[in-house]
Amino acid sequence: MGVAASPRVSTPILFETGSARISKASQPLMAEIAAALNAPELRGASIRIEGHTDSVGDPGYNLKLSLRRAQAVRDYLSKNGIAASRLTAGGKGDTQPVADNKSEAGRKKNRRVDFIRADATGVAAAAAAARPSLVYAVDVYPMSYYQSASVLTLQRGLHIKRAQGRTFFGLGDPVFGADDRRAERMRGVTVKAVKNAAQPDIMGSDDTQDAGYAFGRLPNTEKEVREVARLFGSARTLIGPDASEERVKAEDLTGRRYVLFSTHGILGNEIPYVRQPALVLNLVGNTKEDGFLTAAEIFGMNLNAELVGLSACQTGLGVQSAGEGVVGLSRAFMYAGADSVLVSLWSVSDESTYRLMVKFFEGLNAGKDKLTALKEAKRHLRAGGYDSPFYWAPFIIMGEAN
Repeated sequence: MGVAASPRVSTPILFETGSARISKASQPLMAEIAAALNAPELRGASIRIEGHTDSVGDPGYNLKLSLRRAQAVRDYLSKNGIAASRLTAGGKGDTQPVADNKSEAGRKKNRRVDFIRADATGVAAAAAAARPSLVYAVDVYPMSYYQSASVLTLQRGLHIKRAQGRTFFGLGDPVFGADDRRAERMRGVTVKAVKNAAQPDIMGSDDTQDAGYAFGRLPNTEKEVREVARLFGSARTLIGPDASEERVKAEDLTGRRYVLFSTHGILGNEIPYVRQPALVLNLVGNTKEDGFLTAAEIFGMNLNAELVGLSACQTGLGVQSAGEGVVGLSRAFMYAGADSVLVSLWSVSDESTYRLMVKFFEGLNAGKDKLTALKEAKRHLRAGGYDSPFYWAPFIIMGEAN
């Protein structure tokens, strides 16, 4: 199959017409894919499965169909020896064609399922051994970022004294589905949104259920939050069934110098009805919230933090706004009262993220400034077998770093 040789592999998996049922003709290919993902080179890899369609028909229906098909592939693989925690599923509909949809041959190429490798330790290690030692800009220059010049001016002009002392709040390892054994002791599995009548029950809606969108558990996030919490004298954590949107909003975070959210992050419109970047919290057991802590809701929070860490995928991305730069989760947390936000620009391995985050907060606890702590955490990761920039380069600090 060649998955180990490339970060993205396109496959011509066939489905029954207009459905997400994998055809019998594609069963041998599915067995080959499962065997490839169990090979030594990929045994620890995280894989994103993306469904794609041609442009025939309604774009909204195509988007839902592509998601359902990606989920069907994910379910097949999880039932055939691939850990569900390694797999995530999403759909792109007809938005990313690889050929011209005007011809049947082109449309056939566009009807595909892509496998994107988010963890390739073996490949990265081999590549590192084969190339000469490199000096990266981050090794020489301290770097921090702002969304725009206006945000920089405003932030530096406030001169606000932030919370001091060794205080910490962390959230990690939420429950994303009723199939999680931890959900058995939670009160119900209905996600209910009550913000306004125009925003329906997201995970229970027909569109989302048809799409089959699911979030895989991130087992290292519990370990990450607990290890970081042990570093600080006053620490408060919400883990597993406690990691709900309702409980986060009820927390008084004004006295927490450091805050860490260790969970999935999504972009606006990545799933139906969630039109803003958001952090994904508990999606079962909710009675008052939908489980998605959106940028707008974060804008309304009250923080007083020196730093917020977002140990999640793509938390540094957002919407480009004229004069304001990128408006996303980092801007929302800074508006809510954080001097700086540690974010990620792309999806990275759960294991390498855990190692980097723990080392970063160890540096802060030792009295190092944020840029030094991040620089040393990246060096630690590179020395531990994650030399490729894929693993450490996406983590940047937005806002005041010193």
